[in-house]
Amino acid sequence: MTIRLPLHVFLFLATLVVGAPSAARVAHAAPVLIEATSLTLRDDVAAPVDARKRKLVFRSSTSRAAAASRIVPPSPGAADDPTLAGATLYVANAAGSGEIARIALPSSGWTAQGTASRPRGYRFTDRSPGAVVPSLTIAPDRISLRASGESFVYTLDEPQQGRIALRLDLGGASWCTEAPARATGNPPSTASNDAPGRFTAQAKSSPPALCTLNRLTVGNGYGSGTYPAGSTVHVFAAVQPQSQLVTGWTGDTSLLAEPDEWHTTLVMPAADASVAATIASRPTTLAVTTFTGSTTRAKTVRAKVPPGARGLVLLLHGTNGGDGFILQDETFAVALRLLEAGYGVLGTEAEESVAGDLNGDGKKRWDAGLTTANVDFANLDALIAALRAAGTIGPTTPLFVLGMSNGGSTSLSLGAVAASPVAASFPNLRFAAVISFCADGRATAAAITTTPTAWLMCGNDDNPEVDNAAAAVNSAGLAARGIPTAFALHPAAPLYDERFARVAGVSAATSRAIAAELRAAGFLAADGFFTLSTDDLVAAVTATPSLLPTLVALSGAQKSDVIDQVRAAQAEHQMYSDWAARAVAFFDAHGS
Repeated sequence: MTIRLPLHVFLFLATLVVGAPSAARVAHAAPVLIEATSLTLRDDVAAPVDARKRKLVFRSSTSRAAAASRIVPPSPGAADDPTLAGATLYVANAAGSGEIARIALPSSGWTAQGTASRPRGYRFTDRSPGAVVPSLTIAPDRISLRASGESFVYTLDEPQQGRIALRLDLGGASWCTEAPARATGNPPSTASNDAPGRFTAQAKSSPPALCTLNRLTVGNGYGSGTYPAGSTVHVFAAVQPQSQLVTGWTGDTSLLAEPDEWHTTLVMPAADASVAATIASRPTTLAVTTFTGSTTRAKTVRAKVPPGARGLVLLLHGTNGGDGFILQDETFAVALRLLEAGYGVLGTEAEESVAGDLNGDGKKRWDAGLTTANVDFANLDALIAALRAAGTIGPTTPLFVLGMSNGGSTSLSLGAVAASPVAASFPNLRFAAVISFCADGRATAAAITTTPTAWLMCGNDDNPEVDNAAAAVNSAGLAARGIPTAFALHPAAPLYDERFARVAGVSAATSRAIAAELRAAGFLAADGFFTLSTDDLVAAVTATPSLLPTLVALSGAQKSDVIDQVRAAQAEHQMYSDWAARAVAFFDAHGS
């Protein structure tokens, strides 16, 4: 299908073009802006559509152009020699629709023309059935090409195109052009040359002032590709959440929306750009102990509290979770970010996690009720008292809490304890700030809390017990009372092929294989976003395991973690670390 997104939200399928992460910022020459001597596009738009009739013919002749706008093929054997590095052709709408097609031209299809002493450029040929580009020639002062067939995904089913742009990349060398529709008749009109099914450009269109299609290079990460100026691009650092974190980005960092996060976005400028993630190794082991608290049942504690910690952050699991929550990939990435900022981190478990369902609701989870009988509050109160008595944290070390789902709802209630009638029963539960991930929490707690509270929600939350609108209302209520608060909906992101390498034991090659299978099964759209919910995807694969054989072959724990990555990418009800720095900043702002 044609991609026709508004330009400011358009994302080209970068997830299909990136390979291993680049280790450093790569310098490229600015594109050579060349004349579009002739350009025509044809398409079948009458039902039933025959995509085989789709066709592009382009030619550029620059023998009379200024020196800066002439076509000079790279030297044989140079880094830009397409017989060594291949090439990529981009065809895009330059009038703002966001439609773009990418065509890979592998090195195997290229041959050098001329002789060693008198090189005459290069020719690409592909004689395979359905070849997208049967032929393309780069010679001194000349580029000519043809593209056709159903694999050429640029369509002409809109009322008009306006302007068409092309870019041809050979390693670090590139040529870029743009042409408006041809106007004919009296008075001049483009109607006969720019309509559904056909586009004929103005002959000998002058080189554009700027290239509409620009290259983004992402070092130590993913998202490299060529994009229309003004489009929103997702950028990801190649970071292992179990032992690494991003300490910043270099390059054109002013473009980044979240320059402190491992996953961010940028709006593509009207020029090539480059960013690179700075990744630090932080191998970390949490100490494991147990405590009984207010009961006789032993609860597990996993923690790391550096001497002189600026605060202690409790990380609370969701329904049917346990002390292992803090070890999960996305949670541990948040914990590493907190440790980097000087906080101590502690994960433990609800009473029901060890005792079983105590209240008969069919679930094992924290009690978020503001009552004196709350066993989880009593347990946490005793735990904090013991930590202070042992000197693990000081008598005035600030406390924070961050929870996911039921743990998020409990975080809100813990923040409300100080202002509630049960405050005297739990004297150690006084928090400087709390964050709820993917939970609106109890309105009764939101109505009385005086603790700074942030709601970092899942934009496509599929848990029926979560109400994003209610979370927004709760946050607005705090703001109306002058209590510091924040509310944000985390959006879905496209899948980059190496995302599953974030899971321990899953290699980048295995991740790419899973992504390829997702794409072949129709679970990924051309823009990299999933086409169906994670639950529906899991149901489809459960019914037909052959759809994703690489995923099915993983261990049970790895399969579960890969599915969690899919949920996080879809912004469903799943813990995510994309806003770890944002969470730390909220605690930083309210730690005194």
